[in-house]
Amino acid sequence: MRISDERYTRDMRRYDLARRMIEHEARTTTITAWTGLTRYRVQNLFQEYDGLGANTRHRGLPPFQPRFFVRSAEIECESAALAAIELQMQIIETTGAKWLPTLAVGERLVAAFEMYCSLVPSPRISLEYAFLLAKELTLGTSLKLNRCTACHGLMVVDMFAPLRERCAFCRLYRRT
Repeated sequence: MRISDERYTRDMRRYDLARRMIEHEARTTTITAWTGLTRYRVQNLFQEYDGLGANTRHRGLPPFQPRFFVRSAEIECESAALAAIELQMQIIETTGAKWLPTLAVGERLVAAFEMYCSLVPSPRISLEYAFLLAKELTLGTSLKLNRCTACHGLMVVDMFAPLRERCAFCRLYRRT
């Protein structure tokens, strides 16, 4: 059986994305959903890339509560910064598109997360929360993007909480 260049390239992209996700301590279920690799193959990659991620792997369900992004002003600031990067890299679709984990979107999401980590000194948002933020903002069921009335900056808003007119940056630094 001959291996086509297209198939080989796609498989290498999958393995590269899986390696990058392992470096950022993603769970096996998250990696399988985004790369299309089997659970067994991802577990073998964890063993092969010993020393890339944390010493202990995260287990259990990936994060699923969007309220995390608005629980403190500091996390709201970081959420807004990450959302701006994801919006600029066309990960977040504001047209009400469906959310499907694909290889191309996964690669852009990991690149956006790495950019966010390079900009924020001590990031509080993990890669899996970055996936959750993009999903929730694309679906628009519990989180949405809004503009601050004071500085016109981007802010992440919980649709089930009381509406805030000022972003976390303005609230933290008392801008008028």
